[in-house]
Amino acid sequence: MQVAPYDGLEAYNSSGLEVVHHNHLQHEKIPVHPIAGGTEATSPKNRICGLSRAVFWLAVAITLLALTMIGVGAGLGVALSKANANNGALTPSSTRTPQPSNICPGANNTIVTPSLGKVRYRIACDSDYGGTSGKQTLSSTVTETWDECLGLCNTMNYFQSRADVGCTWNVAGTGTQTPGTCWCLGGDKVVVSNPGNVVAVPL
Repeated sequence: MQVAPYDGLEAYNSSGLEVVHHNHLQHEKIPVHPIAGGTEATSPKNRICGLSRAVFWLAVAITLLALTMIGVGAGLGVALSKANANNGALTPSSTRTPQPSNICPGANNTIVTPSLGKVRYRIACDSDYGGTSGKQTLSSTVTETWDECLGLCNTMNYFQSRADVGCTWNVAGTGTQTPGTCWCLGGDKVVVSNPGNVVAVPL
């Protein structure tokens, strides 16, 4: 007597016929859904510089805000610095050229000999050189003192081997000239009256 292998449920009916039922399991494919925060969330495609997108953009926003605040602070600092500089600036009245000290009338008709050269000069107060066809204007500048004016014109006599250069110093600033305007004049010239001016006549 052989025993048949058992492959399923077996039932016997009353007629003696054998009924064999084979139940086979059916395999059904079940889709696998990724778990939130799993492999897809941590994929390199969703990261920037090693950070998640949310963290990266938050860092960018904080950096931009910090740079903006630094720029505003620097701008305010420059503005305040300029304002302080303007407040401390000298007013036009304080930058005016001081009135030169007049050597007249005490020096009138005195003779002076500068240290450079041998030309001597006679001082004439409230005087000027009148215009003639032979008068030569060699220099015009502003000096603070009479000695500077005379020294400038005397160097022309010395270095150019001349003896005709004299000077007029407009100490009072008559006309439209700045007080202390110094004129070095050569050639033929005559002394005329002009209050507020001093001349040195070469001898």
